[in-house]
Amino acid sequence: MKEVKYTPAQLAAIDISGGDRDACVVAGPGSGSGQPQFVVTRTLSRNGSNNIVVVATVTNTGSQPAQALEYPYVTLAACKLGSQSPIAGPTVPGYIAPGASAQTTITFPGSAGASGATVLLTINGTWFLDVGFGQGTQGDGGSFGYTSRTVLP
Repeated sequence: MKEVKYTPAQLAAIDISGGDRDACVVAGPGSGSGQPQFVVTRTLSRNGSNNIVVVATVTNTGSQPAQALEYPYVTLAACKLGSQSPIAGPTVPGYIAPGASAQTTITFPGSAGASGATVLLTINGTWFLDVGFGQGTQGDGGSFGYTSRTVLP
């Protein structure tokens, strides 16, 4: 898999006619000390109903939080495949410690495109540090996004 960072405008100009299916990873929020950094990877397939199933893995590649138990709590929202919204998912990945990953499955209607069509997959998420040691007290937070120009299965 090729992992690079692009803005959505740069991504639209990528030629993936040669079959480069993993064209882009865009992650945030930053690289400050103790900040989480999220990388999203995905696989696509079709199920028996011809719906498009995206299995997304969110990995926290950031450094250890300032307090040992301040792990970022991650939610996903605003997922799109082309112009289509999901018909199922995503589930909430939850807490993702530095170096750890969580998976979620997102199902889109088959009408998002024919097999071989090129569309944009967008997955956006938010996070906050749980500074209440499991009590839901929110500390610093931010957002991250993934956009990939992909060939549909």
